[in-house]
Amino acid sequence: MKRVAIYARGVNKKDNGEEIQNQLKELEVYCEEKGYEVIRSISEYRKGRNVSMNLLTVLTDYKNVDAIVLRDKSQICGDKAEVQRFELLANELEIEIECSEE
Repeated sequence: MKRVAIYARGVNKKDNGEEIQNQLKELEVYCEEKGYEVIRSISEYRKGRNVSMNLLTVLTDYKNVDAIVLRDKSQICGDKAEVQRFELLANELEIEIECSEE
């Protein structure tokens, strides 16, 4: 069974957490349908061009994670070069990046 961390990122704090909660529910359903075990769930409100430290922590602190599941790669950050760097690091650590909407 694939062990995964799910990651939801929102930008609108004014919605009382609905955006993030909906993302998490969708990701949980996606993982359940795939037969994945969700061992870590990360959510945050964040704008910007840098990768979240919370997301980077999954790569460095959770050796038992086989994959990170998120809605799409734009959730990683707004800078395509940073997304590519994150993907390279994940690949080196043998952690897959899986998008539920791709």
